[in-house]
Amino acid sequence: MKSKNEKWIQHFLIIALILMVVFLGQSALGKLTEAYKRAYDTSIMQMSLLSFLIFGGIGVLLGVEHLISEYNKVGKWTISHSKLVFMGIPSLYFSLAIPLSFLPILHDTFLLYPISILMRYDGEGFLTIFKVIFGYTIITSFYKREFRVLNR
Repeated sequence: MKSKNEKWIQHFLIIALILMVVFLGQSALGKLTEAYKRAYDTSIMQMSLLSFLIFGGIGVLLGVEHLISEYNKVGKWTISHSKLVFMGIPSLYFSLAIPLSFLPILHDTFLLYPISILMRYDGEGFLTIFKVIFGYTIITSFYKREFRVLNR
């Protein structure tokens, strides 16, 4: 059992890491955006991948406490398949909306329809949220299943 002080320190470290990722990530995205505007030196795919890593990383950091808690338990590691299917796949789909929209094979298919609707309404904000949800879903999908021995 952790003491109250250890919990405070743990939460402080997590928010400090999140803030560091946000500020460093925004700085890197800003530099990529400027390079793109100046000379088209960088691609939209690079910016989208960096954004996916930054905001997905924030989601992972938000769920790291769960992983630490599970690590300290006794049991066999397992994965919540339902969580991955119902939360992970949709959030990955919307997280990768921009790269997916550039794939010629998906043009004029129903697969891009939800993305086109989302992009009509502040698409970037929604895409960022889905990236955070994806990171959080991935890290919180792992847990330990405890085995109990029956006394005879």
